This record gives sequence, C-alpha cells and structure tokens, in this order.
Amino acid sequence: MKELHQKPFDKHQLRQTIKTILKENSLEEDLLTRKQAADLLGVSLPTLHSYINKKWLPSYKLAGKRFLKKSDIIKALNKNA
Repeated sequence: MKELHQKPFDKHQLRQTIKTILKENSLEEDLLTRKQAADLLGVSLPTLHSYINKKWLPSYKLAGKRFLKKSDIIKALNKNA
C-alpha cells in the first residue's frame, strides 16, 4: 500500500489559481480590496467595516483576504439614492 504524502500548503500558488479563475470568469475587474472600496465610496476603512457589519454591503473572503464587488457597491448606492 502506498503512503500518501501531503504536499505543504502553498499560499502563493493558491492566490495565483484564484486570480486565474477570476480572470477566466471576468470577475477580477469587479473585485475591490477594502481600501479600494473605501476610496471609491470616499469613506474610511472603519466606516466601510461598519457598512459590512450592518449588512449594507456584502463582502467576500478569498485566500484569507476580504473583497467587495464593485457591482454590489453600485447597487447599494443606487438603492439608497
């Protein structure tokens, strides 16, 4: 019986794979970091965090980082206009 050898987890490879998947699905341009989203909205990071906690804006966790969709931000802005 063969022994199973587990390869060490490679975060860099995981991030590259996620980027490739996002590019193939044309989602990469739509995803913003928290900083980019805060800049787009003209608010501070703590204010953005508050919006996420209050469920005013959805966020997504990928490879240990939090992202927001530009389209979700636009929808939220249009909803509250």
